[in-house]
Amino acid sequence: MSQPAPMVKQIIEEERMEVFKMDFEEKLSEMLVLLINGMKTGI
Repeated sequence: MSQPAPMVKQIIEEERMEVFKMDFEEKLSEMLVLLINGMKTGI
């Protein structure tokens, strides 16, 4: 895992940047479930 530069870290931690934060593990799991379900239906 890489560490962002101090300036980037400061910007990321600003409250107004909250809209861009996401839980990668959660989104990856959701995407994989959708992909597998789509494969099961033959889409």
